[in-house]
Amino acid sequence: MSGTAAIFLMGITEPYAFKKVKKVYLNGVPPYLGPCPNELLGSIDVIVHGTEHSVKDHNYGGRFLFKDILDGKKINEEVESIDGKNLRQI
Repeated sequence: MSGTAAIFLMGITEPYAFKKVKKVYLNGVPPYLGPCPNELLGSIDVIVHGTEHSVKDHNYGGRFLFKDILDGKKINEEVESIDGKNLRQI
């Protein structure tokens, strides 16, 4: 999985609900915040690397997340804004 990555545009909330995101987890896998600051639109871009490990389960990581997405499984999305708002979609 070295060198494998994916960029996702995620709709989180309605526009103007938060200013900036501090933390994001997809099934416990921490992606990097992406190149396009769309927070005022209620969405974010994230970059997930295939070799990134889950913070909750070190036997799960980016490659398993990719497989779950392709298999159509529900993904647990946890998002925290810089002003302390926890925005979570399941």
